[in-house]
Amino acid sequence: MRFSYNKETRQIMSVEFQGKCATLHEVPAAGVSFDLLDCSATSAAQLFSYDAETLEFTPADDRSLCIAAGAASKSAGPFMSRNLELAPCASTDASLKQWVVKGDM
Repeated sequence: MRFSYNKETRQIMSVEFQGKCATLHEVPAAGVSFDLLDCSATSAAQLFSYDAETLEFTPADDRSLCIAAGAASKSAGPFMSRNLELAPCASTDASLKQWVVKGDM
């Protein structure tokens, strides 16, 4: 699945599913996963910051946590997938927590 990032609203939006945004499943903490829910300008669970130097996304409420791909992959039809979850920025391997945002944010 592809996503886009809107730096004005600070939301991570699905490209395939219009009007759907990455939403924290619960209060930010290590291991918390995401849902894909209707975008809402008032939802704090949809607010993320992107640091172009570190290539990390962090929830608005806690800059010590990063959006990270899970270490284990699983089959998803002809593709492979990994879970997305929050992880401690300081101890998570860079290859799992760095994201390249292409184009104009």
